Amino acid sequence: MIEMEDRKLQGKLLALLEKDQRLRQPGAKMNLAMDRSNTQALKKIINNSGWPKISVVGEEAAKAAWYVAVHSPDLRFKKKCLVLLRKAVRNREASGRLIPYLVDKICVHERRSQLYGTQFDIDMRTNTFTPYRVARPDKLEERRKKYSLGKFKYWTALKNPGGAHRGTRA
Repeated sequence: MIEMEDRKLQGKLLALLEKDQRLRQPGAKMNLAMDRSNTQALKKIINNSGWPKISVVGEEAAKAAWYVAVHSPDLRFKKKCLVLLRKAVRNREASGRLIPYLVDKICVHERRSQLYGTQFDIDMRTNTFTPYRVARPDKLEERRKKYSLGKFKYWTALKNPGGAHRGTRA
C-alpha cells in the first residue's frame, strides 16, 4: 500500500509525465522552457527522495522520472540520472530496458555515436525518421539483445511504416 507522502510524490511524477508527453504529441510545439521546468521539478524530487522507486510510487510514476530525464536539456543532470537509474535497476526498482535510451540520448547530446540505436532524427517535411550514427554497427544487435530491445531493423521499420529510411545521421 502506498503511504500518503508517497502518493503525493506519485502524483507529482505523474503530473510531470503528463506535461512531458503533451509536448511530444503530433502537432505540439516543442517547449524547451517546459522541459527545463520538468527538469527542475525532478531535481527537487531526487534531492529530497532519491530516484523514484517502483516499490514506493509504482511502475508508471517511477518511469515518469525516466521520461523527464531523457527529455531534459541538462546534460549533467542526464548523466546523474543514468547513475541513479543503473543503481535502481540493480536493486530491481526500475526496468533495465530504460538504460539504453538514456545512454543513447546522452551520446546524441554529446554528438557521439549512440550505442543502442534508440535515437532518431525526424525530417518534418517527409515525416521520416533517420537513426543517429551508431557506434560499431557490427555489435549493435548484441548490445540491443542484452536489454531485450529487439532487432534494429524492426525498430527502424516501426519508426518508418512506409519503409522510408535513409541510413544514419551524423
